[in-house]
Amino acid sequence: AVLREGLAMADGSAPAAVLLRTCVPGHAQAVAEADDAATQAVPWDHCVSSFELPPGFEVLMADVSCGANTPSMVKQVAAWRKEDSTASALWAAYAEASAALQDALAELCALYNNWANGREEWVFALGRCAAAEPGTWAAKGSVGKVMDAVRTHTLRVRELLREISTRSAVPIEPPEQTKLLDATMAQRGVLMAVVPGAGGCDAVLAIALTAPPPGLSTGPDVRQRLAALWGGWSGSDQTPADGLQSRVCELPVRESVGSLGGHNGVLLEGSVSVSALRAGTS
Repeated sequence: AVLREGLAMADGSAPAAVLLRTCVPGHAQAVAEADDAATQAVPWDHCVSSFELPPGFEVLMADVSCGANTPSMVKQVAAWRKEDSTASALWAAYAEASAALQDALAELCALYNNWANGREEWVFALGRCAAAEPGTWAAKGSVGKVMDAVRTHTLRVRELLREISTRSAVPIEPPEQTKLLDATMAQRGVLMAVVPGAGGCDAVLAIALTAPPPGLSTGPDVRQRLAALWGGWSGSDQTPADGLQSRVCELPVRESVGSLGGHNGVLLEGSVSVSALRAGTS
């Protein structure tokens, strides 16, 4: 009954806030029992805001054939947070690092929105970073400084996720994924790389710069280099119990552009790519 009204809405329509609140466990009962309007208007402790990468960046994703049991992992982490008296401090540190990463990404977007030197100069500034080692970005102007901050906060988030993994005995960023993410972030032109969602061994997400301007670099662009890295990956030192080595397969997707009237998310790039994806994961 709670979901019926939302499911009946037209595709792309946004449900009213009062409807969304009824989907929060315990909130509907609290509102029903409240005597004052202030309690009835209690907001969520999270908010959603629009976000779009500036020109010159793209999202890349890869599927890892190992897979992960997300519901089980979430339950184990929740149990650890409840039972371990030291969990709250570590979780707070992770939340702070995650917020800092979000702020750095927002700063990158704001830098582009306030960019007064024209799109060509913006692309050129990104190209200078794409052609350089990531460790030198901070010395390459305002764009490089913000990109360096994004990388720094990403590494901090990953560090804390590994600590949470150890404390909770849940493989959010397991060692084999750490090797893959480190190798991915070591590539020129890669802004960040993380395990998406609840983590585990089933996927990789990266944000990378698109091909730099002519004259700044030669050879394959970032997407091609990552596809080659992922496709030939054999970073695991151990063979799984089933005897099958995991495979890393780049997903043929690009982010859709919500501002152009489409839905935010990722889009398959065509029938040829879909066929290649199916052939590579079958």
